[in-house]
Amino acid sequence: MANEIHMINGVNVYTEWYECTDQERGAASKRLFILVHGIFSSTFSFLPLLPELRKSGDVLAVDLPGFGKSEKGRRAGFSYQDYANLLEDLLQKVAAEKTIIAVGHSMGGQVLLRLAKGNSSLLHQLVLLAPSLYLPQSKLAFRYVAKLPFFSQWLKRYIKKKRVEDVLKSVFYDPAFVTKERIAAYEEPLKEPSFYRSLSRFIFQREGDLDSAEIQELTLPILVIWGKEDRILPVKLGRRFCHDIAHASLVELEHTGHLLSEEKPERVAAEIRDFINHYR
Repeated sequence: MANEIHMINGVNVYTEWYECTDQERGAASKRLFILVHGIFSSTFSFLPLLPELRKSGDVLAVDLPGFGKSEKGRRAGFSYQDYANLLEDLLQKVAAEKTIIAVGHSMGGQVLLRLAKGNSSLLHQLVLLAPSLYLPQSKLAFRYVAKLPFFSQWLKRYIKKKRVEDVLKSVFYDPAFVTKERIAAYEEPLKEPSFYRSLSRFIFQREGDLDSAEIQELTLPILVIWGKEDRILPVKLGRRFCHDIAHASLVELEHTGHLLSEEKPERVAAEIRDFINHYR
């Protein structure tokens, strides 16, 4: 594994690069999975999935600005389009001549949809894991409140009232996944004051999700994987998405919550392998 901070348009972006474990390499040596996490998360959420994906290609996991170990200052843009632009520049810098399969979870899925819409030739295939879909932009009044100096402090108090253990119980189907190690990992970013300032900027800058007409403009192959017991983003959103875009396929996982890459990494990886082999 190689950890690296890349300076992309003046913004520090933390990445983790994992080499393919396939001894034969071949086509896998040209394939790169880029993993993009959801809100309140980081590269950590993909750790269980990494060993499985590395059998089929190199893997690049990214912390979006405002999260994990990436930039949290004012130099970064925190809109979905800012994130998409940053990922495009990052991939052009580090993934020349690679066949790129983009994998996005929750908010990361919406970011990758914008990347695919803006540069359809950059990505070969797109995998969405319970992605954010059809959510409107926050109300204008709330967005402007997020710009006030005290808002980040209010946000910090509000979030800290919610126990991480309880939140994790709501995003996993099986409570056995709510371990002390996982609780500690998800608590860690909440200790940084800069996290709440960047989250405030994200709330102000975030656009609404792509609408049905915009989704229908996408042309690349898309796989959507969803946990049937997802209590954060219901699977009916995935069914609507696949109605809007006929060439997208949906896989629904039984007894699985929102953090499906942590709860069912082997199954998720197997579905991804079948998908990329179908379009190879």
